Amino acid sequence: MSSAQEVVGLTAWPENESEVSADALIKHAARLVLDTSARAGLLMTAAYPKVGEATRDPAAFAQWGYAINAEISVAQVAVLLVEVQKHSPKLADDLARKLWDFTQEHGLLYELAWEYLDARGVDAESVRAAAEAKAKEAPGV
Repeated sequence: MSSAQEVVGLTAWPENESEVSADALIKHAARLVLDTSARAGLLMTAAYPKVGEATRDPAAFAQWGYAINAEISVAQVAVLLVEVQKHSPKLADDLARKLWDFTQEHGLLYELAWEYLDARGVDAESVRAAAEAKAKEAPGV
């Protein structure tokens, strides 16, 4: 087994509920941040011929932006779990299990996003329609 495979194994997303803990998700998220950062660096060289010049490949620029957003999102989850863990390891583990559960039912994330927006006075239907329109305008779609 290569050292890369060993690292991935040590930081893998839990395969079953008994493996889920805040520490497991924090390790996984931290690895994804580093993975995504490396990928974003490669995508940036495709998107920009030289720093400060116009993009040469709009699709590469879009992919670079998606990678940066993914990196930030994953880092936010890790930071949140670490901060909660400092105050309540049990609550952090409970949150980790809830996050893991969401990945087991893919429709649940969509439903929760919808509920979270509506509960905060944002029309989820309008957000979805705007997202679909934006997606159709994206390069490479």
